[in-house]
Amino acid sequence: MTNLLYKASIVTTPTAYGVGVLNSIKPAQSFGEELVTNGNFATDSDWSKGTGWTISGGSANCDGTGGSSIYQDISGVLNTTYIITLTISGYTSGTLQIGGSTNNLEVNSNGAFTHYRTWTSDTILYLKSKSGDGFNGSIDNVSVKEQINADFDFTRTSSATRVNPDYLIETVATDIPRLDYTNGTASILLEPQSTNVLPYSEDFSQSSWIKNDISIESGYLAPDGTNNAYKVTKTGSHAHLVDTISGCHTATKSIYAKTTSGTGTIILFNNVTTYFTITEEWQRFDNQQAGLDFFYAADFRGASTLTEIIIWGAQSEALTYPTSYIPTSGQSGGVTRAAETLNNAGNSDLINSTEGVLYFEGSALANDGTYREFGLSDGTSSKRVLISYVNSDNVVRANFDGMNGASNLLHTLTNATDFVKIAVVYKTNRFELWVNGIKVNQDVSGSTFPAGILTELNFNSGSTGSPFYGKTKTVAVFKEALSDTELACLTSTNNREIFLNYYYRMQYVGANTEALSCAEQTFNI
Repeated sequence: MTNLLYKASIVTTPTAYGVGVLNSIKPAQSFGEELVTNGNFATDSDWSKGTGWTISGGSANCDGTGGSSIYQDISGVLNTTYIITLTISGYTSGTLQIGGSTNNLEVNSNGAFTHYRTWTSDTILYLKSKSGDGFNGSIDNVSVKEQINADFDFTRTSSATRVNPDYLIETVATDIPRLDYTNGTASILLEPQSTNVLPYSEDFSQSSWIKNDISIESGYLAPDGTNNAYKVTKTGSHAHLVDTISGCHTATKSIYAKTTSGTGTIILFNNVTTYFTITEEWQRFDNQQAGLDFFYAADFRGASTLTEIIIWGAQSEALTYPTSYIPTSGQSGGVTRAAETLNNAGNSDLINSTEGVLYFEGSALANDGTYREFGLSDGTSSKRVLISYVNSDNVVRANFDGMNGASNLLHTLTNATDFVKIAVVYKTNRFELWVNGIKVNQDVSGSTFPAGILTELNFNSGSTGSPFYGKTKTVAVFKEALSDTELACLTSTNNREIFLNYYYRMQYVGANTEALSCAEQTFNI
């Protein structure tokens, strides 16, 4: 099974990324079909020729006439990147311009040349003898192919935080994907919009934090590596530290806390008998509360056994589960982290509409009663193959919408927030859902789409609805329906060998240190 991943047409893991993009390792420098006709100039046809250009002897030849072109409409797609290659021989003088009506690659020697070009107004390939510096030489082996891209477009219109490889909380800039190490190994973190309504999440000396029978002291090592944590010490019988939160009656509240030594219990978040066990290690505690317009960062009353704790990173957000930390420092109304989108990977060359497999390793953020979906589609929600976390607790579903006669397949997980390996198979009269090495549901009737229908891989319903919010270690697309043996291996806990070749490919293309470390942990290498 070591070559199984070579069968995949798209593979995305927590590896390379940039502003507005999350990269996929596969396809590694792959291209579409040839768009140039008669690129070897075997005949005197298919090209329009200006003054001074001739086709003979298996090449296009220019006599040095400046401002004249040989050109061909390649019938490409606007705003798509293509690779242009050609060779020049018999060069005597002048400059050849390669591109479109606006040329941005100039060559003036013999050799093989490559130019990446995105056409924005037409798709005509021009090979132009430069005005005032006419090209004198011969051209051969002209080729134009689409650069096939499996990278995802990523958006988040605000900064956000992640747990980095050193397990410290750090801020990530706008439109940069987050590779999060909260669970020990990296996963791609996607979250909805959320607002931390507390005005001061770290500075507990501010007047918004009401202090009763306590003392506070700053300068302690915090989970972000700074010395911004506070020690809170009990000084009287009514000892507590509280902030009122106007307008947040239903909220999930969270805070990081540890003891100065030993283990003990304390009330957090409210003024009733909800006790949390605090240790010498930093932990993030959370609690969902309704109808409570206040946040107790520390409450030593009642049966609390502790007299001092260290705290940092208080957060109150109007969701049913805690999301990544959103720092605040006095902003009115708090700070909002924008929702994230991860879409537009792949095309009809990488996705087979007649048969294939969609693979996922990851988890949902929570059982929050919503639909969270991702998969293959035609850009709408009417023709698609999806993996869906549905609005029933812990239920996943394989969707085959638009495939005639195919039934959607359901399965109940132990917990939707646990990491699982899921594969969905689609082929005429073969529709299957695999989870953690086992075929858990199937349908043996129905037909798939004609070729060319499925063109996109998106972390949503296929259009813009039901975005997937969760943690993703791997997404892969296969252009064939794999065998039962291959599927059992792919979705089992013993699939390490599958990813060895992938890891070696990462090394070959020069992946950065974090990406390689990430792969080593994810694939147990």
